Amino acid sequence: MTSDVARQNRTLARLRQYTCLQGGPACPWSNAETSPNDACDNEILYALENEAAHALVTEDQKLHLKGKGPGPRGSRVLHSVGRRLAAPTP
Repeated sequence: MTSDVARQNRTLARLRQYTCLQGGPACPWSNAETSPNDACDNEILYALENEAAHALVTEDQKLHLKGKGPGPRGSRVLHSVGRRLAAPTP
């Protein structure tokens, strides 16, 4: 099993421990040309910007780059390091 498949399986196994966010306002950053994956990332970051959660913990590097956009959300997109959280690097 590749490391990506193993990581995906671990993530899916842990999903039940998290609270599912209810739908919120549509993200204004997405448009007809936005890919489905980018639209999903945008919705997550827009929810974070609208105080749906205190922080987002992800290993998705593209999401970290997007999270460094305007507003305070960049400091709230965190990496996990083992079982500890790490603040984003400037």
